[in-house]
Amino acid sequence: MTRVTWAVLAMIAAGPIGGPAAVDDLVREALGRFPRQTSHFEVCELTRMRSLPSYASLRERFMGGDVQQLVTSLATLGVRDEDVDRLALGAGPGPQGLQLYGVAQGRFDLRTIMAGAQAAGIEPLRINGYAAYCFGGSANPPCIAILNEARGVFGSRDMVDFMLYATEGTDSLANDPIVSARAARVPADATIWGIATGPAVAEWVGVVMPMPAEGQNSMAPVLSNVVSVAYQVRAGQKATLTADLTCTSAESAAGLRQALDTVRLLQQLAWKALHPDAANPYQQLTFSTQGVQLLVNATMDYTALGAGR
Repeated sequence: MTRVTWAVLAMIAAGPIGGPAAVDDLVREALGRFPRQTSHFEVCELTRMRSLPSYASLRERFMGGDVQQLVTSLATLGVRDEDVDRLALGAGPGPQGLQLYGVAQGRFDLRTIMAGAQAAGIEPLRINGYAAYCFGGSANPPCIAILNEARGVFGSRDMVDFMLYATEGTDSLANDPIVSARAARVPADATIWGIATGPAVAEWVGVVMPMPAEGQNSMAPVLSNVVSVAYQVRAGQKATLTADLTCTSAESAAGLRQALDTVRLLQQLAWKALHPDAANPYQQLTFSTQGVQLLVNATMDYTALGAGR
């Protein structure tokens, strides 16, 4: 699966920690439309991200190909990047590994979109009464469907079809107790937050703590004991990440901490060798345990981002 903003979450942050927010309309709609097999759920507050002077370079460096493809497809339909305020992203099993899908919130002028589609020679499809626009000639092409002038969904044709036909009786992500409980406890001021379970846990750790293939293989046994990871990011004068990984036991959490501390030390040395004059992001990456939870905290200067490009 694409990195999407998972690497951004290790670098971006915003403001003081606030109290938990009730599940808002975008999150509630995404949870109700995403299949229960979704293993990674993430919400990105793009309007807040754009206030950062480094937003353009952050998006270019870290957002994965699928999200960039979404931006390009929306531009074809006359929707500008700044017209999208928020994204709720999901990742789940697909024909070729994990696939990305989501719900976008912003300003979608229906006349402009229809004119853009006509100019591009894209014939809209009608799926459960909604207009869907698909790109490419594959059997299961990427599609965008407009729900109303403030919201749309995107993903493969099959996934868009699933989301447009979702009802209260659908076996959706809203029925997952772990994700639903986490979503109700997210601080209102989080710029990016997310929840990963199952196979998405290892990939999330691999983005925050990049390691060669042999390192990933050695981490597999300890990561198999992680039930879920919940993370929040904020952006202020420095970049901050907070996360907690819930393990199957306190012993598993302790073993995971020991393994990640070893990786952190190796990465710190490697970074120093490659970027001797740049701020070392791994120096401010810390791990601690609290019962079955492994807690992750990271704070770093934005200059570390430029050095890693």
